Amino acid sequence: MSFTVWLDEVKEAAPNSIDRRITGVTVTARGLGATVPKEATLAARQLVKTFRNDPKRMARGRGEAVPITPSDLRKMNTADRTRAPKSESRRQRTRAVPELARLRDRAINTLRFAVAGRNEEMSALDDPYIKLVSEGLEVHVPSVRGRPPRDVAVASGEHPDTCPVRCWLAWQQAKLAAGAAPGGPAFLPVDQWGHLGTVRLAPDSCGRAMTRAAEQAGLEARITGHSGRRGVVTTGRKKGERAEKLRAQGGWSAKSAVFWGYVDDDEKWEDAATDGNGL
Repeated sequence: MSFTVWLDEVKEAAPNSIDRRITGVTVTARGLGATVPKEATLAARQLVKTFRNDPKRMARGRGEAVPITPSDLRKMNTADRTRAPKSESRRQRTRAVPELARLRDRAINTLRFAVAGRNEEMSALDDPYIKLVSEGLEVHVPSVRGRPPRDVAVASGEHPDTCPVRCWLAWQQAKLAAGAAPGGPAFLPVDQWGHLGTVRLAPDSCGRAMTRAAEQAGLEARITGHSGRRGVVTTGRKKGERAEKLRAQGGWSAKSAVFWGYVDDDEKWEDAATDGNGL
């Protein structure tokens, strides 16, 4: 309970962020063998519920992630990747994003959407975790921050520019041709000159790949790495996908407040209580 109060009063974290941190700390502690009473976590979550009734607390942070759609991904993956110089910059030369970086970002963003991946999960992927099969890709998403690993089936897409299979294979071929060691990290850094790095791409960099591509595509909404996870729920439910399938794809628990919040928010206008009641 004191941890929850500290996050609220000292860190001034948003209620949803507090809820996620409670989950993370609980799972990590139990994974290390510590005993975390259920009564303690229930009391902490009950306190978070009261925080959600406070508009000022709910306004903290960046707000909820904006979902992206396959249409958004196509715009991101086909956008002009030249960068005009900033007005305050000393260098007034237009630069183009290296082709190797472009292929990597396409692979990260489409695969993230397909597996509903978190930044840490995308960073932790290794080449052997992504297996090509006749139907598409079989992806083993490793355990991060104490969360259980999961195995996800990724079907081939309808459009070449957003097909996670084709985008992954294009990046994989280019990466190996650039000198990457087989069997290493799935995603590696690429500098502004197109040189491939050797260390694993950091989680924050995986998230920036999506934000950067959205900005270059001119998307008005602020897109973050988490937008892909929400996008899977939004588009999946509109296509009639079962909630349990979507939860398994993204590794949400059955009682995840974040997952069911996405569902409720996206479906609030479906069968509205006042729809067609004669008003």
